[in-house]
Formats: sequence, structure tokens, C-alpha cells
Amino acid sequence: RSASLVSRGLAQSAILLQEPERSEVEQLLYRATNRLIGRWGLLPPVAGTVRKNSIGLELVYIPPGEFMMGSENGMPDEKPVHKVTIQDGFWMGKYLITQGQWKSVMGTTVQQQRDRAHKTLPLYGEGINYPMYYVSWEEAKEFIRRLNNDNDGFQYSLPSEAQWEYAARAGTTGDYYGSLDDIAWYANNSGRNYLDYDSEEYINDDHFKSPDENGGQTHPVGIKSPNKFGIYDMLGNVWEWCEDIYIYNEVYNENGYNGLPTDGSANVSVGDPNYRVLRGGSWYTKSTDTRSAERYWDEPSDPDGAAGIRVIAQPSKICVENVPSDLMEEREGVRLINVILGPKHQPGQKTRISQIDPAPTKPKP
Repeated sequence: RSASLVSRGLAQSAILLQEPERSEVEQLLYRATNRLIGRWGLLPPVAGTVRKNSIGLELVYIPPGEFMMGSENGMPDEKPVHKVTIQDGFWMGKYLITQGQWKSVMGTTVQQQRDRAHKTLPLYGEGINYPMYYVSWEEAKEFIRRLNNDNDGFQYSLPSEAQWEYAARAGTTGDYYGSLDDIAWYANNSGRNYLDYDSEEYINDDHFKSPDENGGQTHPVGIKSPNKFGIYDMLGNVWEWCEDIYIYNEVYNENGYNGLPTDGSANVSVGDPNYRVLRGGSWYTKSTDTRSAERYWDEPSDPDGAAGIRVIAQPSKICVENVPSDLMEEREGVRLINVILGPKHQPGQKTRISQIDPAPTKPKP
């Protein structure tokens, strides 16, 4: 008998393992081998699986699925509520990109980013584990370009806003994926004192006490509770850039989602590309603006003090760089994987081997 193990989304990447009659021990070895293959990126992992890249960025696997995107409780641009199918699983940053990770890739600190925007602007939290902010969409794209230059087995990008909302909801259907105070840093809880920012009760000499006047700021990533996928700070802390064009007009986008993709892909063709989508709310936003369906926009060159970045990734074909060298061989420019099945085989006997991908030519440093 033979078993065909096919990784969804990896075109022409099937591994045929010979599966002769086995003892119970050999069956255990066989299943363990399959799990190891999944670890190397050859099979779709289970939801919530975590992998770490070369700069310490942890990625969580988000499986394919369907969800209802948008909200009837929000602004006109969140309507109509519609079904979106995420056809392929993807990996998403477990945390927002931190200031330490940003500096390791881009070479700039949050102070330097602030200075580029305007030196008189304040800082809203500083430290290697704080989320990076004062990041424009264009700078977020440059960060991703440099990540991809490392050829670490993943192809990075910004999420589409459909991918972002699907990952944020993690199977939930309401405005929030948990109690907002438990899952998010937002206007009410990001400063010295707890505010009821939605009710606007904090009035002093006819002046509304804003979050920054209360010492509101960003906070280190990963402190609040994660969602069901195991992802942190999907709401609050900093807004997150998405790939999509936002369709802007003077009546707050009454068109909503009409005519936009329903397959999980980003809108990169409809509307003015000088408006890009932000998601998730921030340390500055009130609860009604810190929802799973909330949409916001900014110009791609604007490094906002509440805007940051979270990346998604797909394996670059099969992550052959992660496969132990003793299981790899190359024949006429083709990478092959060998898997030893168990003690019933002759010493050193391997499974049937099959092509998994052309051997990549990695540029010399």
C-alpha cells in the first residue's frame, strides 16, 4: 500500500511514502515521521502551531475556513455583512512587530521613526518588547521586503483585511473576541487611571480628558489575553496596516464592501491607492472603535503615532532549509527527501523518494 501526503497550496509537492505491512511499533514510527514532516513545512499544520523565524518573530498557523465579515452594529463601511472564504491557511505574527524586531531589520529606533514624522511629537511607549509605531504603510512594505531578502523559507506580506478579520475573530461572531479589558490596551485602560472614554464623563473646566492626557500609551506585546488562535493584541495597542486599498469618499464609504473580493484576497485594484486600510484600533481608541470589524484608513506615506505592523507569511514552496541534511539529497538539480520507516526494513533502506521542488539557487552574501 502507499499513502499520498499532499500539502495543500504547495503545487506539485506530493510525497509518496511506501507503507508496507507494519507492526504496531512501526505504525507509531510512521505517524511520528509524518508529524516531523509537518514540522518541516511539508504538510499543513494544525491551527495554533507556532514557528519562529531568524529574527525571533513567532508565527501562528491560521487554518483555512469561512466567516461572516463586517458588522451591522458599526459604520456604513462595515456593511454589508458577507461571507468570505479563506481558501488557504497562512501564518500570522503571534505578536505585533516589536521595536526590537524593527530595529534588527530596519536599523531605526522608535525615536528615529518619530523624528522622521516630526521631532515635536511625543513618544507613546519605548522598549524592545513594545510594539513599533510611527510606521507608514510604505515603511511597513519595506520592512517586509527586507524580511523576504533573508530567504528564510517564508514569503512575508501584509495581511489582507479579510485575513486580518478572520484571524482576529478566531471563530467568534461578536464585536470582540473576549472581554475588551482582558484582551486589549485601548483608551479606557492604556493610561494612569481607568477612563470611561465612551461616555465622555471625564470633563474638567469644559475640557475633555483625552487618553494621552491620562498618560495613555502603548504597552509591551503579549500581556493581554490572546484569542482562540493564540494571537495577542489583535485589538488595541496599535493599529495594524493591511494590504488593501480603502475606498474613501465624503460620506464615509457608504458603498462598504460591495464589489470587493470575497475570497480572502486584498483589494488592490478598486479605489484610490493613496488610502490604505488599518485595522484593530489602538491605545487611543474608545471601545466602539476597537472592534473586530472596525475599519480605518490613512495615507500610505503617513507614519502615525498609533500605527504599527503585523505580518503574515506563506512557506516558500516547501521549507527545505528546515529539513535535516541527512534526509536530503539532490539529483540533477532536484531536491529529494528520504524517510526511514522502521526496523522491518533492511539497515539504511529508505522509502521511495519523490520530487518536492526544484533546488533553489540561494544568492551568495
